[in-house]
Amino acid sequence: DYATYKARVDCATDVLRGAGIGRGDRVGIALPNGISFVESFLGVLATGAAAFPVPASVSDPGMCVAPRPDPWSLLLHGFAWHIITRLAGLYRRQ
Repeated sequence: DYATYKARVDCATDVLRGAGIGRGDRVGIALPNGISFVESFLGVLATGAAAFPVPASVSDPGMCVAPRPDPWSLLLHGFAWHIITRLAGLYRRQ
């Protein structure tokens, strides 16, 4: 439902802000297409940062072409990001 979806986006936003991400930052998102990608993308935008999709199949996302020589303030990649946001969501409910 929408409330669950919104809570997950808010959780991603909180995790990113806790990592110091905000306006002017660039966040690469190397996740497979799916709800986690959308939640992460919207979470990045909610911080005021710019989100850059990176193909999840790339073995070294740092080698992807980006608009600037210093491409990412943060790169969200793989299963670890999924676990971090889910654990943070559990913590928020307590």
